[in-house]
Amino acid sequence: EGGGSIDVNGRGYGDTVSSSAARDGYGPGAAKSSLSGEGTVYTLGASHGGIGGGSTSMALPYGSVSDPTTPGSSGRPIGHASYSDCCRAGGGAVRIEATGTVTVDGTITANGVNGGKYGYAGAGSGGGIYISCGRVAGSGVICANGGSSSYGALYSAGGGRVAIHYDPAQQTADAAALLTVRADPGTYNGGFPGSVWLSDTKLIGRALLSGEIFVGEQRSVEIDALTVSNAFVRFGGQITNLVIRGDLKLMGGANATTASRFIFGA
Repeated sequence: EGGGSIDVNGRGYGDTVSSSAARDGYGPGAAKSSLSGEGTVYTLGASHGGIGGGSTSMALPYGSVSDPTTPGSSGRPIGHASYSDCCRAGGGAVRIEATGTVTVDGTITANGVNGGKYGYAGAGSGGGIYISCGRVAGSGVICANGGSSSYGALYSAGGGRVAIHYDPAQQTADAAALLTVRADPGTYNGGFPGSVWLSDTKLIGRALLSGEIFVGEQRSVEIDALTVSNAFVRFGGQITNLVIRGDLKLMGGANATTASRFIFGA
């Protein structure tokens, strides 16, 4: 219902022990560095669905695109005599399985924690959200965003993973037209978007989506129109042919890219 929430922000891999020594984060996408010692590197953002920013030995994305069950990882702090701080935790994991309609009018969030005081704690990556249902509806928000850097010279974390499995025979575009689904990186420097997996194309161009989009196992995708507003949309590498029959609109700092053959106005 409106105002309701499922919140697993910062419930992923983390470190609760402060230290004045720079060290690696925790988890499969933990931010790491080949350098050591105080002052040699800035804080580094963790990876999950997208790569975190700033690592000199980058942790690669991990987990499943279609069945995300893994939580986010923690960033790497840099030690400082005055501002020692811990790694910032990644987002947790949410799994919802229903046979009927899942209506989201509130929020489901699995966000990584932002970098710490003066940027001396590395940001955590977004977590994982898996939803299986007959159809999805509502006007709420589903997001697994990476944590942001707290200082412009430092680095943010990568986005997490979201997968929504619905029955294409039951799903209608109008039911989820006001839904927001995001796997964004943190703001400032270097983090990359995570993944958003959907059963078919009905939500594309209707719900507000942000992340690397995967559509089942389809390699050829056709949609009526696409509006990208204050979001990043990239169609996953398995899609080799993308056709937009109508309008393509990019608004408010939007970014749309594809690894596929792009056909517009077909």
